[in-house]
Amino acid sequence: MSGNRHPAIDKCRSPARTGRRVAELGITVALSLVLGFWSFAPVPQGGQVSLDLVPLLVLSRLRGATSGLLAGALYGSLHALQEPIVLHPIQGFLDYPLAYSLLGLAGALPAGARWDIPGVVLGVGARLMAHLLSGVYFLHLFVPMDRMPKSPLVYSLAYNATWLLPAGLLAVFLVPILARAGRR
Repeated sequence: MSGNRHPAIDKCRSPARTGRRVAELGITVALSLVLGFWSFAPVPQGGQVSLDLVPLLVLSRLRGATSGLLAGALYGSLHALQEPIVLHPIQGFLDYPLAYSLLGLAGALPAGARWDIPGVVLGVGARLMAHLLSGVYFLHLFVPMDRMPKSPLVYSLAYNATWLLPAGLLAVFLVPILARAGRR
């Protein structure tokens, strides 16, 4: 990688460079799938504290938002096949391809180590928003009115934060270290 140019702006489209990017994308998705098998604290209705988001965030920081969004969407789609908890097509879309692709927003911030932590926070925060919307949608569709929490938004935020915030904290620690190594 040359200088301070952001990889997403790199206009070189040689076949060798394109092949390398496709390989990086495939390896990232495969690594996320493998890491997704191990979780520290699975939650009964879905969600888990795992490291599956780390490779996606590292790719986003090193190669930009476009690569991160694509890798996240691919991983999210494959993860939906791996551990499907889909109650409705909209909920499935929000929880899998959209939520994981939003991790790619970590690459929307400028290149460089000082933007790694804010990038991780942006990507994980965007993913949390997708899960939050999915939770609110799910509650309104499937929970009887007499059993509905007072605030579906607060309930969804509390539920999703129990597993995504610890995973995000692990990523805040690991992604800058791995991204620094990838920049060398």
